[in-house]
Amino acid sequence: MFATPIYLTRSLFFLLLATAAASAKFPLVDTTSGTAQGYYPEPDVRAFLGIPYAQPPVKSLIFRSPLPIKQKAKGVIDATRFGLSCYQYRTGVPGATSLSPTTGESEDCLTINVWTSDRGPRSAKSVFVFMYGGAFAEGTSAIPSMSLDTPGR
Repeated sequence: MFATPIYLTRSLFFLLLATAAASAKFPLVDTTSGTAQGYYPEPDVRAFLGIPYAQPPVKSLIFRSPLPIKQKAKGVIDATRFGLSCYQYRTGVPGATSLSPTTGESEDCLTINVWTSDRGPRSAKSVFVFMYGGAFAEGTSAIPSMSLDTPGR
């Protein structure tokens, strides 16, 4: 008579345990874009990649200053990999391949990467933010050599 409720309780316990383990493996942060799920490239470092920081520059927004995001994302933003790169002209300069996109290209390319310590109080953390230039020629937030995940950094 009580076997079913106990079975359901055990299932719920293991589900909660798995959820807690997953959230420890993938940190969450609330941003103006929505809730972003990052990852730990090193034990005490949290990384959040490809977080949108402005409306996509499409249609009437092309060649205008970035505009704030109108509403937060529904669901959780996957911030475990670089965002898309902006369309750009390839200069063909020798050695400039380190600045070339490592992702697909899109007009929806206004993303930012943030790395922060997992130590200390939640309200006061040091962060590393990589913002790129480009002048419509080269540059992207998806440059492995500018990532804290790069071996030797």
